[in-house]
Amino acid sequence: MDIKDLEIIEIENIEYDFFNGNIDSLNERMCPKCKTGKLLFSVYKELVNSNAIPGRRYKGSVNIYCIGECNIMLTHANCYIPVWAENIENWEDFSKSLY
Repeated sequence: MDIKDLEIIEIENIEYDFFNGNIDSLNERMCPKCKTGKLLFSVYKELVNSNAIPGRRYKGSVNIYCIGECNIMLTHANCYIPVWAENIENWEDFSKSLY
């Protein structure tokens, strides 16, 4: 495996932790590209159906950025918003709380 493959695997691990609500694991994560950048989570959500089961009420987009040396978007997903994240309104504060 080369460096690029390892970066992709690490990004997939960050996505997995986010979508599964593994906050403790997210606390330890840094940018897989520059190795020093903190992560910024940006989530846009729109209510689809307030009567739907949890995890299917909101659709939106999830963007994860490095706010360190490389300062890039690491990943983007259009998806249902995970249950644990449905009530978070301020994603900047959430990101800051990880560090």
